[in-house]
Amino acid sequence: LRFVDGIALSRLDWAGAAIALCGMAIIVSGWKSA
Repeated sequence: LRFVDGIALSRLDWAGAAIALCGMAIIVSGWKSA
């Protein structure tokens, strides 16, 4: 996660992190079911 000029994470940062986590979860679940 990035911090710019000491500013807390923005909504875009949180959205990107959420999308990344969801993508990883989908891939892992896909491997387990395969």
